[in-house]
Amino acid sequence: MEKIKLTPKRKEIMQLMNFNCINDVLRYYPYRYDIYKNDFLSMNLHDKKVSFEGIITSKVKVERITHGRVKTSFVVTNDKQDVKVVMFNKFANKYIHEADKIVVTGKYNSFNNEISVSSFFMGSLEGKVKFNSIYSLPTDLKDHTYRTFVKYMYEQALQLNLLENEIPIDFINKYRLVDLDKAISYIHNPTSEEQ
Repeated sequence: MEKIKLTPKRKEIMQLMNFNCINDVLRYYPYRYDIYKNDFLSMNLHDKKVSFEGIITSKVKVERITHGRVKTSFVVTNDKQDVKVVMFNKFANKYIHEADKIVVTGKYNSFNNEISVSSFFMGSLEGKVKFNSIYSLPTDLKDHTYRTFVKYMYEQALQLNLLENEIPIDFINKYRLVDLDKAISYIHNPTSEEQ
């Protein structure tokens, strides 16, 4: 660990997660993935998790509901459809504005043509499928911050040659196994269903 430069924030993450070395970080795997793709919304997707990409085409409405909870709602439109979006995130209205591009994921109610959002990001999928690794983290550590930390630690491990195969090459070839560096990359940052 002495060879790795850790900012105060990265040191804080190491302590929060009880990690002692790079291997601890890279072997702490996601428990699931949020998959963002642009679904065509229809009745057969009722009550299912969907993703929808578009532009916010209405005013962003923020309502205070019981016990400090906040409901944010707006309409997202793409060239094929529009849908009402509802999220219960008290900080969302700081990032979300009319005419912004957004990708939302959540449960779809086809009767109300409404998505109850579980996650979102600002921007576009650019015709691709996006995978976000989700980890079991302390409440004060955000997934995005942790993903950035893992990416940094992975790059450091590559530079320090810490991801060399431990399995003999004959065995790797015989069973067509992925090299260790690729396997770790695929686990933390997949770019396809196969990975």
